[in-house]
Amino acid sequence: SQMALTDQTTGRYIEVNEAFLNTLGFSREEVLGKTATELNLFVDPQQRQDLLLRMRDQGFLRNEHVLVRAKTGEIRHGIFSAEFINTTEQKLLLTVMNDVTEKLQAEQRWQFALDGADEGVWDWDPQTNKVFYSKRWKSMLGYEDGEIGNTLEDWSSRVHRDDLPRVMQEVTRHLSGETPIYKSEHRILRKDGTYLWVLDSGKVMEWSEDKKPLRVIGTHKDISERKKAEDQLRQAFSSLEIRVAERTVELESAKLQAERALQSRDEFFSIASHELRTPLTSRSKAAVSLRSV
Repeated sequence: SQMALTDQTTGRYIEVNEAFLNTLGFSREEVLGKTATELNLFVDPQQRQDLLLRMRDQGFLRNEHVLVRAKTGEIRHGIFSAEFINTTEQKLLLTVMNDVTEKLQAEQRWQFALDGADEGVWDWDPQTNKVFYSKRWKSMLGYEDGEIGNTLEDWSSRVHRDDLPRVMQEVTRHLSGETPIYKSEHRILRKDGTYLWVLDSGKVMEWSEDKKPLRVIGTHKDISERKKAEDQLRQAFSSLEIRVAERTVELESAKLQAERALQSRDEFFSIASHELRTPLTSRSKAAVSLRSV
């Protein structure tokens, strides 16, 4: 924290800590005896005046977001608190600022990444069932940023009822530590009444000391085109199976007909062969006997 003591009467710095100097890039000699105005610290001078007026009215300030200017001109974000300290010798003002510039920049980069990502991002607190859904998560379902709440039910109520038991089973398995990640392919209802196929993935990022999940972060990805291709392939395969089955029946029928034809032919040649093997005299006697009749 960046701490400083100023004289209430003059507004001049009488003491600052090393964090104050390091954050703003000044030497102690450059600061002591100067005012914030002389150092050009506040980006918005009107904000400084408003803070002073509120200090006089209520005697303290807590967690005010201020913009301050470093010696180099760099703008820093701070969370600012202040209170009056009266001693027998002086009336002082103690100010404390926590620099949150890097944190805000990281959050801004994170938000930029979320807004530009192809996948929707969710960030779930299992203890409260509050969920952050990114703008992309919502837009994939056809919603504007403010049209969906921030509870788990805002997601679960949109999962297709035939898929929900399986999905919740996978969630429970992951929260209990059975699986390294949560993963599910399911349908989720869009604003226009149609269903979107998504690949939903997530992982517990924070655990309590008693092994309760505190934070789960994940994404959902549109896999509708893949599912459509799989359905088309499945239909084509089914159609092929039907054609193969029909062809198999045709071949079996042709085989049976051929076997019957071969059987008839064999019977014919068997009779003919028997006739040819019968002695000629026997056939002549048979013929005479027929004529005498």
